[in-house]
Amino acid sequence: MAPASATPPGERPDARVGAVVVAAGVGSRMGKVDKIFAPVLGLPLIAYTLDHFETFSPVAQVVLVLDGGSLDQGWELVRRRGYRKVTRICPGGARRQDSVRSGLKSLSPCDWVIVHDGARPCLDHSMLHRGLEAAAESGAAVAGVPVKDTIKVVSPDGVVVDTPAR
Repeated sequence: MAPASATPPGERPDARVGAVVVAAGVGSRMGKVDKIFAPVLGLPLIAYTLDHFETFSPVAQVVLVLDGGSLDQGWELVRRRGYRKVTRICPGGARRQDSVRSGLKSLSPCDWVIVHDGARPCLDHSMLHRGLEAAAESGAAVAGVPVKDTIKVVSPDGVVVDTPAR
């Protein structure tokens, strides 16, 4: 049996888990289209991410970080979809780290925080549980998936110098 300090937050009734969903990007690769609200199978992309956190029982609160011009659209989505866990929507910053900081400052006190990129809706409860378990074991965790693409390491002058194994 694991010591109490290593008990995953999702299994401790006293653990308070918050989530910061960072979705304040400008969509520069999509021609300035706000991909967060782009419809995917009839729902805005961000709805899939928020749905996962809304139904993930260890998470008690969600802060959604959006582009400053999208805050009203975010609140309308929260109202329309009936999200109870979204407690705040705040504007992001110039860089992702600024947006994460804004979201962290907007959270109510909690023991653990999950930070997730709102434009990546392919997560599930199992992944979230594994992340909380790993964080309880080591103090922090980052989710990752195996690389499927070929990656090239390029020198400063643009010459391919290595191809790491996938």
